[in-house]
Amino acid sequence: EALGGGFFAKSNVCASCGAKVGTGLLGNARFCNYTRLYFCPQCHTNEKFFIISKVLKRWDFTPRNVSTAAKSYLQGIYDQPLFSAAMDVPPPIHQKVKQLEQIRNLRRKAKLLRDYVVQCSNFPNSRCQQEDRIAAVHLHEKDY
Repeated sequence: EALGGGFFAKSNVCASCGAKVGTGLLGNARFCNYTRLYFCPQCHTNEKFFIISKVLKRWDFTPRNVSTAAKSYLQGIYDQPLFSAAMDVPPPIHQKVKQLEQIRNLRRKAKLLRDYVVQCSNFPNSRCQQEDRIAAVHLHEKDY
């Protein structure tokens, strides 16, 4: 990416360590596609990782250059359930990616089944109630 208007447009320093970073055609500044900031070569070693916003908005898993700290953070949250496929991925992508639509339909059915089970007269006294509180977090009404 071309330099222009980024984090250090005036200060010419690395966004991580504060080291002076050269700009222009022969500069050594490196752009992080996750933070949208510029870094020195020690803090940005041209490692690649996919960008969450691009996955959620465009279903684009293309690895892009990220700073060392950004890659560490992204790897740390990689397997965490931070986003809802139903809420965070736009409907047009559900239509293009059949697996997402299948997951959405299965979750919709699971929610209907949950709504039926909690109507059981024994439910308030059952062991299921505690587990239901945990599972309900993943079955939001507005998701469907």
